[in-house]
Amino acid sequence: MEQTTWISRTFNFDFPVGLFPVITGRLSGTYARLAEITNNCNTNLLTYQPQAKWSIQQHIGHLIDLEELHIGRLEDYKSGATILRAWDVVNQKTNLGNHNQQTLQQLLSEFRRVRNMLLFDLTSFSDNELNNTAMHPRLEVKMRIVDLAYFIAEHDDHHIAKIITILNK
Repeated sequence: MEQTTWISRTFNFDFPVGLFPVITGRLSGTYARLAEITNNCNTNLLTYQPQAKWSIQQHIGHLIDLEELHIGRLEDYKSGATILRAWDVVNQKTNLGNHNQQTLQQLLSEFRRVRNMLLFDLTSFSDNELNNTAMHPRLEVKMRIVDLAYFIAEHDDHHIAKIITILNK
């Protein structure tokens, strides 16, 4: 079964802000999920690029690379921006990141570090601030902070599914 591309996904952001702890729980669990599914993988499998696409390590590196964008978008909310900063359409940071030259442990450690920064920033918003909105530039919808957290969790899951697909080949 071919997975839906990330770009073609649509999202409903009609859930209550009260789900914020559930969503941040998903975000905090991504590290453990990555560590578990890559446990006992050899370097050849971790760096294998099926059909010249990203390897497992490159998917993990991509998640690391995007934390800077996510944290920047939280800064956008804090500064009262009406439009969130845009993403790098070609994923240049990931494509040039040499993630296959790092060890899995280096990548996982860095992911944990930057994800903890994101979670700290997310949980610094008050309950009222979680309703603040700004326009997402690609989706062209207004997103609350809680919606952004959900969007990130869905993005994590998208890449975890890609990693599992590589593992199951």
